[in-house]
Amino acid sequence: EEQVKALSVENVHLLAELSERPAEQLEDLRRERDELRAALELHDGAQRQLEVLSLRLGEALTARDSTEREEQRRLQEVTAELEAARSRLRQQEAAAAKLER
Repeated sequence: EEQVKALSVENVHLLAELSERPAEQLEDLRRERDELRAALELHDGAQRQLEVLSLRLGEALTARDSTEREEQRRLQEVTAELEAARSRLRQQEAAAAKLER
């Protein structure tokens, strides 16, 4: 009878321990799920931030290319004006040389 009581008490303790384990495991799984969810949110936030930065970089590169094209066009205009001025100067020098003769 003592052995039966001892086994019965031991069984009660084992049952209590076993019933706690699933609750602990469930809590561990919930905690892990929450951590993964938080990590996923961070990843998604970083991904969105990367997309925004990528768009901004594209816009900046487009603006830079546009500015460079405008500068190149203006440089060509100034070069053409300079060449025209040199040509007029040569013509005037040639006309002045003819007049001196």
